[in-house]
Amino acid sequence: SDLLVLGATDVAQLLASFPAPSLLAQSARLFHALAHATTEDPVQQPHRTTLPLPSHKTLVMPARVPGVGASLKLVSVPTVPGDTRGLPASTFVLDEDTGAVRAVLNARALTAVRTAAGTVLATTILHKPKTAQFRRIVAFGAGAQIRAHVNLLCAVYSSIEHVTIVARSNNQRCEELASYLRSSTSCPCEIILSSDEAALKAALGS
Repeated sequence: SDLLVLGATDVAQLLASFPAPSLLAQSARLFHALAHATTEDPVQQPHRTTLPLPSHKTLVMPARVPGVGASLKLVSVPTVPGDTRGLPASTFVLDEDTGAVRAVLNARALTAVRTAAGTVLATTILHKPKTAQFRRIVAFGAGAQIRAHVNLLCAVYSSIEHVTIVARSNNQRCEELASYLRSSTSCPCEIILSSDEAALKAALGS
């Protein structure tokens, strides 16, 4: 059978095509399936295994959720000091009938959006978007998780007016993230250093 291969650009375009409510609905569907799995057809999530490589530690993470599907995720964590190329990650989607691989996806952006969707879904349960009056987001870090979380929070909570990124250093990655968030959220986005105690207290309102 045909094998679908989605690279980083493909995955980014696909994720961008999903409105925020659809992402939250998919996350809710997964949590519902996890909560309602039966002993006859349980969730399968074997312990993560590790494959040591010369310059990486590859993590192998299989899982199956009844009614959702089965997949295998591979993430390679650099073990050489100074390696800043990121974490290569791929997800293999399995055909439950044939056992064959149906699709291979670049999982870096997918992982970030999936995690953000779970966070924002939980937030909407505690703070309804129609009534919440969030004004500011203060986010610690400048990686893919921060990008996905801020993006989705601003998409769901229209009351958000300002974004602050707290980073250890103001480098090119921080500037690129701030520039992207200014464009994607239409909110002012500033960068402050975690070592700047006064700026941090002001951002946190303390």
